Amino acid sequence: KQAPPVEFSVIKEQVESELGKPITDLFKTFDEEPYAAASIGQVHRAVTLDGEDVIVKVQYPGVDRSVDSDLKQLKLTLKLGGLLKMPKESVDALFNELRDRLKEELDYTLEAHNLNRFAQFHSKDEGIIIPEVFDKYSTKRVLTLGLVEGDAAEDLVSLGYTEQQRSVIAERVFKMLSDQLFSGQCIHGDPHPGNFAFRPDGSIIIYDFGCIKELKPEIVQAYRDAVVSAIDEDYAALDEA
Repeated sequence: KQAPPVEFSVIKEQVESELGKPITDLFKTFDEEPYAAASIGQVHRAVTLDGEDVIVKVQYPGVDRSVDSDLKQLKLTLKLGGLLKMPKESVDALFNELRDRLKEELDYTLEAHNLNRFAQFHSKDEGIIIPEVFDKYSTKRVLTLGLVEGDAAEDLVSLGYTEQQRSVIAERVFKMLSDQLFSGQCIHGDPHPGNFAFRPDGSIIIYDFGCIKELKPEIVQAYRDAVVSAIDEDYAALDEA
């Protein structure tokens, strides 16, 4: 969320290349200062020609081409440093998983699909807000979403959220993630505090659906067995699960 931003000229060129028009023909306004900057792209506030407040997530040029070589270098560095103390098959499986998830995260078309999927899943859940996708302004490397703002987790106390308000939020986060796991069998795979925002009424806003994880039924069952065993204080069964 707080990575050093790149020059706006790079962002402008990427947006125009992906969307096929000058930026002034696409948006009424487009803030040059980034709203947020992360490791694979940055986000800018904008207003569409129809007057909609949006945020535009723009992937840095060339990031997708560097994944394979970066992972290869990382693997070699960890091996030479003696830090991968596991069988070769496990190392290969780990890095294959990393590569697959990273390539998914670099495909904003897939993220748009994920946003719509989770919005549908949570459509009847009170207080869970997922930004709307603007397909007209979205491609594989540019993703435009409705601007939905809230307060960061680390600011809730200083902003005067009461203990009761924070308890409502905590229970809602727990239920949301549990529902994804046990009912949806597909989880938001990057649930760190920067990907959530909150409101005093207890609402949760979920950002960044670049990394989700489909879970096999037997894995979900193992999680279920682990939870039930823990509640029953059956620690042998918990170990097995």
